[in-house]
Amino acid sequence: ISAMVAFSMFEAAYYSEIIRAGIQSISRGQSSAALALGMTHWQSMKLIILPQAFRAMVPLLLTQGIVLFQDT
Repeated sequence: ISAMVAFSMFEAAYYSEIIRAGIQSISRGQSSAALALGMTHWQSMKLIILPQAFRAMVPLLLTQGIVLFQDT
């Protein structure tokens, strides 16, 4: 069980970095425009930022999933 916990924590670092990079790849102008339209931070993340970031994250997340499968 301790090996599973350690491996999960190790992989979580990679997944969190992929998600962070995907969100940061979206320009600040997108979130500024959403706020100018009166959206809250969470609305802009849900409706504007994350759908665009998801397109950038999918290939990396799939690749990391394959690496995870190969490592186990």
